[in-house]
Amino acid sequence: MHSKDGARHMHRIIEVCLLVLLCRPEGENAHGYALGERLTEFGFDESEISVSTLYRTLRGMEEVGWVTSGWAPGEQGPQRRQYAITDAGRQALDRWAAVLARRRERLNRVLDAYAQLGRTPTEEAQPPAELQAVQAQTAPVAPAGRKSGQKPAADQPEAAPAVKKPAPRWEDSFADYWD
Repeated sequence: MHSKDGARHMHRIIEVCLLVLLCRPEGENAHGYALGERLTEFGFDESEISVSTLYRTLRGMEEVGWVTSGWAPGEQGPQRRQYAITDAGRQALDRWAAVLARRRERLNRVLDAYAQLGRTPTEEAQPPAELQAVQAQTAPVAPAGRKSGQKPAADQPEAAPAVKKPAPRWEDSFADYWD
């Protein structure tokens, strides 16, 4: 992930995907590694989700009561933590599905309007927030020997203005997705 905001949204989508996986019969009492491997079916590249993000997400879901976990003997080796969805997790998944259905409807409207412009999205394009974060990281720095804001000497070129960093956003919460 290129930005904290993007990582936060990734975390929220991973929650939904994990709840779906845990609701399936083959997802009952699944261990974290197996759940992580199955996230590829939702379009995630294995390199997009670190093991620490996966387990941090599962721990957070356990803290809010959406999943439970316990240790089970490994097939050939140490014990593994297995996860199971709770009734609260099933209810959360139902709420998430309603939110995502509304989001899909809005996204479809935007994409339909975009298609009417006769334009085609490019695969390599970065979302504006990520592009802005990259630009902020590569903003020019005042030349050595000159303080920021100090006018350059006649023989020194003026540095380009620094890109303003986006204002920090409120933490996402489950309630933020209710429209």
